[in-house]
Amino acid sequence: MSKRRRVVVTGVGLVSPLGVGTEATWSALTAGQSGIGPITQFDPADYDCRIAGEVSDFDPKDFLDVKQVRRTDRFIQFGLAAAHFAMENSGLPVDDVGAHRVGVLVGSGIGGIATIEATARTLIERGPSRISPFFIPMLAVNMAAGHISIRYGLSGPNSAPSTACTTGLHALGDAYRLIQHGYADAVLAGGTEAVVQPLAVGGFCRMKALSTRNDEPEKASRPWDRDRDGFVIGEGAGLLVLEELEQGLVQLEERSHDRELVNGVFRAAHSIKGGAGAVGYDALVTVTHTAENVLSRVRERELEVTRPLIDLLLRAVDKVRALVDDLAAGTPGQVDSATKQLLANLGRYEGVSGGGGGDTAEPEPEPAS
Repeated sequence: MSKRRRVVVTGVGLVSPLGVGTEATWSALTAGQSGIGPITQFDPADYDCRIAGEVSDFDPKDFLDVKQVRRTDRFIQFGLAAAHFAMENSGLPVDDVGAHRVGVLVGSGIGGIATIEATARTLIERGPSRISPFFIPMLAVNMAAGHISIRYGLSGPNSAPSTACTTGLHALGDAYRLIQHGYADAVLAGGTEAVVQPLAVGGFCRMKALSTRNDEPEKASRPWDRDRDGFVIGEGAGLLVLEELEQGLVQLEERSHDRELVNGVFRAAHSIKGGAGAVGYDALVTVTHTAENVLSRVRERELEVTRPLIDLLLRAVDKVRALVDDLAAGTPGQVDSATKQLLANLGRYEGVSGGGGGDTAEPEPEPAS
């Protein structure tokens, strides 16, 4: 393409040792919690390293039916769960017409190593006739991406990089370029791994690659530290929904998150028409008018839709709703300090000219109401 397209992140999906789900992971992270602890998935007594980042409280039946659970490895289950959270967070609409423009690039460094270990024992103890026909589909690195594309009907580019610790990053980079150069409009990308298994841990121990700070697991992962003694093995999945910027603009009013934002503002505008000039309507008129001006600039493509802008408009809608409720209760709200700060932040977007102006001024936090 002659012009490279802008790419934005619209969804995040996480399954990690800090929690199952993006919100759970973020809450634990911001609270300063560590997801590293003693290995519980097998007896590590004979191993130099006996700590890992395990995903606890994960029930695959929350995301797959019983039959699918039996036929998928843990790394695939993590990938499907992270995809669920990422797609839910993004609100990306997928229909039969546009599905071929949405890709999946989800990789894994090792793939189904738990399946390999279990099947090797079956082969030795019970013979080749007892090997599951799902053995290969359970271990193959590309099967997480395959299952995700089937679940959501995504028929765009599909691939699964496998580049050790940089797998997820390479998936994101490849997805970025697919969108940038016009091969896809959106891509679900990232990595998934489930390697807290005897063979994998044993192999890394023999390489002397793992930390042996077994008595202080929460202090074991310390990259670039002078006293670093190795990395900490872990499991989980992290996926992002990447989209082409213009597509995000077109879909602004179609997505439930943003549709509620737009509808809320205009419902408030209709309320104003019925009470123009009444005492106490000043704050409602001012906030709604300003928010509508910003939304108009978004629709005219004069402003880029960024996460700070969306968050600011949502706060404006919350303020409008609160003012409408106050008026309905007979206690009209006024232009207080919090409302003034909100208007000041909206004004930065309302008055900036030229495309992309929304990125030039970061809204300041409003004081508590």
